[in-house]
Amino acid sequence: MAGFPKATLAGLDQMTVACELDETQHKLQVLMRRYQVGAIVPFFFHSRIAASWLLLGEAFNKQINTPLDFKVVGQLFDKLAVLLLDQIFVVEVQSAESGLQLQRLKDSQGQIGEVVEKLFAKFFHQNEKEPADKSLDECLSEFEAVIIKQTLRRCRGNKAKAARLLGLRANTLHYKLERYDFVQRSKK
Repeated sequence: MAGFPKATLAGLDQMTVACELDETQHKLQVLMRRYQVGAIVPFFFHSRIAASWLLLGEAFNKQINTPLDFKVVGQLFDKLAVLLLDQIFVVEVQSAESGLQLQRLKDSQGQIGEVVEKLFAKFFHQNEKEPADKSLDECLSEFEAVIIKQTLRRCRGNKAKAARLLGLRANTLHYKLERYDFVQRSKK
């Protein structure tokens, strides 16, 4: 059934049952026999994007015989199509929301970059030594110390909360506090 010509399917706009085809649809009947297709059910045939067809095997014709059976099956497939369309819609909405969230994250990232730049500029304007007089490690260490100090102030001294905000483990923050002599200053 997988090899059934898609061009033939594109022309179908209603449920087609192999045993009900007349002489005018001989080519379709031959194709359905060759690929062992008992019925073809179109979904959203008018849509370029969502158009799809369900191919049912030859056993379909042997198990469903009366026009009422076909009508019930048609109604069932119509309901199934609506559910399928709902799922497609939900996925598209979720995709759009994810794109919006991604854009917000990118915007936030840009804002964070601006804040870091401002902090860095402010830090070096307050320092008596110019950045060119220090090594990169010294500059980064001093900047890191300022950020840790401001975060601790914002967290009112709560080191666990400050570590979470900074994205550090508690023991790493403790090490950095000792490194920058914050522990000794707070003890004095």
